[in-house]
Amino acid sequence: NGILAIDPVYQPNLDSEATSISPDGRYVAFFDSEKSALEVVSSVSGAKYQSIPIRNLDGPDQIQGHEFSRIIFSPDGRYIAFSMFKNAGTGVGTTTTQIWEVLTKRLIGQTPWKQLPLPGPTVLSPNGRLLVTVLQAVGYSSPFVSVTDVSTSRDLSEISGKIKHDAIISGINFSFDGKYLATASDRSVRIWNIFTGEQVGQILYPAQVDQVYLTPDGKEVIAITADRIARIQTWQTLDLVTEVCKRLNRNFTWEEWQTYFTNKPYAKTCPNLPVHRSVIEAVAQR
Repeated sequence: NGILAIDPVYQPNLDSEATSISPDGRYVAFFDSEKSALEVVSSVSGAKYQSIPIRNLDGPDQIQGHEFSRIIFSPDGRYIAFSMFKNAGTGVGTTTTQIWEVLTKRLIGQTPWKQLPLPGPTVLSPNGRLLVTVLQAVGYSSPFVSVTDVSTSRDLSEISGKIKHDAIISGINFSFDGKYLATASDRSVRIWNIFTGEQVGQILYPAQVDQVYLTPDGKEVIAITADRIARIQTWQTLDLVTEVCKRLNRNFTWEEWQTYFTNKPYAKTCPNLPVHRSVIEAVAQR
């Protein structure tokens, strides 16, 4: 709700495309191309908080000759990721990403230089280890996700190969515990176990989903749809059952159970509600 004026004594040469705000809104990070440094300043006062010199670990000490592209904070703001590109004019370039701990300026790791389409949505896991990037470009049959363990520079292809959508992926985000990844595409959101790559949930919407978040407890999905509505919905099966049971006043009747659950022994769907009397009567008549 205003304009941030950076300390007038400090006048950086800003790269406007490489700017990010920490999740709590306290800090602004940007790349100073003249100093080849990642600068973190207070969003309230504009005073400098941290200065992280950028190094190309696979080449010269300085970053000259590379196009700096993107800065991303981890969900708790403790870590920061930034990506470098070169020869990116065609939409496919050589890229690498470094992860730093903001407070200590400690380098956590760097992904190997490799040729990839320019990245779409990108997120960093809460512990700063996993970098997840959406890659979608002309010449690729469908968008795909790259998952990299930055601490070991290992591409987790056994996981990333399972995380797919048929249409453009418009948004991704981690759960606060780092266990789940939510992806948005077209009119759906899918939830994945980030450690196995298995899909564990899906929600369909009446409008295109532009962005997706998971609540701090990981139980609900917040989807921002193209009709400018924020939709909050439970996604885990057990949580859905609990929510439904809060609105019901009975369990299945004997007839309903025989219709929908043939050859399965009767059980209470809602533990908080009694067995329906028709079940008691049916058992008594046997």
